[in-house]
Amino acid sequence: MKNKIAVLALIFMALFAPAAFAVQSPCVATAGKYEYDANGFYAKIITPRITGLYDKKAEQKLNAKFEKDSSVLKTQFKQEITAMKKERQSGHLGYDSGYTVLTNNKNNYSFYVYVVNTAGSSSTQRDFYNIDKHSHKFITLGSIFGKGTNYVDLLSKYIKSEMKRRNEKENGMFWIKSNDTNKFEKISKNQDFYINKNGKLVICFEKYEVAPGADGAPEFIIPNKIIKRTGK
Repeated sequence: MKNKIAVLALIFMALFAPAAFAVQSPCVATAGKYEYDANGFYAKIITPRITGLYDKKAEQKLNAKFEKDSSVLKTQFKQEITAMKKERQSGHLGYDSGYTVLTNNKNNYSFYVYVVNTAGSSSTQRDFYNIDKHSHKFITLGSIFGKGTNYVDLLSKYIKSEMKRRNEKENGMFWIKSNDTNKFEKISKNQDFYINKNGKLVICFEKYEVAPGADGAPEFIIPNKIIKRTGK
C-alpha cells in the first residue's frame, strides 16, 4: 500500500509540478542589443547569454565574456566613428555581431558567436561552442579523439586530401601547392569545429584562412571511420 501511495504521489507531482522534473538543457538567447544606423555607420551588436549548464561557474564565466566582448565592440565602434568624423564628415563602417545555433538535438548543442567588421572589405571572426547534453560538458577535439591521439595530423591528412579533391573536381582554390604563400599545412590544436545535427564532426575555417575569399568559410565533414581509428 505504501509503495502504491508513493507511486501515485510521484505521478501527481510530475503532472502538476513539471518544472521540478524538467531536464536542464543548454540554451543560448539574446541578453542585450545595441543598434546604430546613420550616415554610413552601422552597428548591430547582440550580446548572447547561455543558460542550462550544470557547471554554473563555467556558465557565469562564459556570460561575463560575452558581455565584455560586446562592451568592447560598442566602445571600439563609437571611437572609430568619432575618429572618422574628425577626418571627414562621412564614411562607411559596419559592425555586426551575434550568435547562430547550429545543432540542438537530444545529444548535442552547438553554436557560434560571430563578429563581422565591414570597412571597405569585410572580415569575420567566429568562436564555436559545443556541449554534450548528457554530460553537460564542453566538447573539445581532444575529448572526441581521446587522450594521446595525434588528432591534428589525422584530421589534417584527411582535410588535405579533401582540399585536393575539391580543387580538381569542384573548382576549389585551396592553398595546398608548394608555391602558395599561405599554404595549408595542418589544423591547429584548437581548430574551430562543431557537431552537426547528424552527429558528425565538422572542421571549420574562416574566410581567407585556407583559400581566397571566393571559397567563403570552408567546412569539412569528417567521416566517422576516421574517428573510429582512434578507438573512440
